[in-house]
Amino acid sequence: MIASFGPAGVAAFGITVRSLSLTWLYFGALSTAVSTLTGQSLGRQDIAGIRVLVTKSIRLAMVLSVVIGLPYWIFAREVVGIFEAENALVLDLGTSFIRLLVVANLATAFSLVWGAVMGGAGDTRPPMVIAILSNWVVKLPLAYWFAITLGVGVEGIWWAMTISIVFESGALWYWYRRDRWIHAEV
Repeated sequence: MIASFGPAGVAAFGITVRSLSLTWLYFGALSTAVSTLTGQSLGRQDIAGIRVLVTKSIRLAMVLSVVIGLPYWIFAREVVGIFEAENALVLDLGTSFIRLLVVANLATAFSLVWGAVMGGAGDTRPPMVIAILSNWVVKLPLAYWFAITLGVGVEGIWWAMTISIVFESGALWYWYRRDRWIHAEV
């Protein structure tokens, strides 16, 4: 869908995703740690310990999101300019996309922890279903609606991606709060 708006959108997407992939490294590491510690705590039947783990992990993820995201927010245009300094449209599109993803990373800070807890508990179906819903039921229709129906263009796709990330976080929170992961059979 992005390619249908021309090479500037494709370039802005590629630059943004590649430059922000640095920020997602800590999300992967934190997710692995939370998942492992959840499994160990469940083995000891230490649910209270998992709750403390969740609180501390979310705080850490939020701090990292802000500390790492703030320079991306402030210097978004300069970050895009490292890869493409000549094309003003790429600079504009990339700048707006970086800033939206920095905001979306705040929601990801929560969802990665809740999803990791469920994964560590062996309750992997809800995060998978939520990811499918987020991407296929929320993101793609919204991207089409914003970008094409409303005529917003490629930036409508950026907004759809951001909204789907927030939706995914909210859905994972809802499922996490139901505590079914505590009793998941592995």
